[in-house]
Amino acid sequence: MPGTRILVVDETGDDVQAIEDLLRDERYTFFQVRQVDAVMKEALRVLPDLIILDADTVQDQCDRLCREIKSHPKTQRIPILAVAPQTVEKNVLLHWLEVGAEEYVTKPFHFHELRTRVRALVRLKRQMDELEDLKLHFEDLSLHDALTGLFNRRYFKKRMDSEIGRARRHQRDTAALMMDIDHFKLVNDRFGHPFGDCVLQELARVLSRNVRQSDLLARYGGEEFIVVLFETDQDGAITFAERIRQAVEHHLFRNGSREVGLTVSIGVSVLSGKSLVEYPELSWEDLVNKADEALYAAKAAGRNCVRLHDGDRVVAPEVTP
Repeated sequence: MPGTRILVVDETGDDVQAIEDLLRDERYTFFQVRQVDAVMKEALRVLPDLIILDADTVQDQCDRLCREIKSHPKTQRIPILAVAPQTVEKNVLLHWLEVGAEEYVTKPFHFHELRTRVRALVRLKRQMDELEDLKLHFEDLSLHDALTGLFNRRYFKKRMDSEIGRARRHQRDTAALMMDIDHFKLVNDRFGHPFGDCVLQELARVLSRNVRQSDLLARYGGEEFIVVLFETDQDGAITFAERIRQAVEHHLFRNGSREVGLTVSIGVSVLSGKSLVEYPELSWEDLVNKADEALYAAKAAGRNCVRLHDGDRVVAPEVTP
């Protein structure tokens, strides 16, 4: 397979030439390591699709090399083909398979056997890479909202479980902003759901441009979004919320020839580091629930505004110009 990289570990260099000659038509790219102590360094540099290990010349180190290759996260999926003399005992070959080698061949090489085993192991590596890519893809889908690309509610809950504990240990303020697109149903009714999806995607981009890298931004559900500001007090949260509200209000949401201006209502709540220590029963759910209550108050107040959950009441905050 073109582009396939094969790392040959051979202290003498004799096997490298023999293998290259036999597999010349396969168009593999070969790399050689003669010093056993340099194998892992070269494997990490090249990240080959196959490692051919001359177990005859490095027999004393074969066990250790196999274990090292299979224990490192960057090399553990690389198949190992052990090369052994015909005189080697069967139990030794089986031991190499137990410690990490996928296959073995004996010398002198038989062309068809060598080619078949190399092809099979290279194909195995490709399949393992595809499975890993698929695994990462599904992990990404499990953590991110498919429409907007933001973190989803599942990830948000998982992250907050640890973040609130960290805030309590270090007595740091944590703020939450719950926001909802005003009259979003009318947008869907007037322009259709595809345009509504574009609005949600564009709003996600607007929010992403305004949050810090350390903040947690997620789509909470439907047209609701949430931002958690770590190490942010009440004044900072209110200022940030007003900046977001204005950014959305002054933004035109476009899709083709269609464009519309929208607003958001925002509810803010803050858990101080002191209160987290004094009241250990407080959780991130309390933070979110209070922000949600403030959001409903913002809706009831006419929308396109910010409301703060301050103690046991919801108030219109004073925004510093």
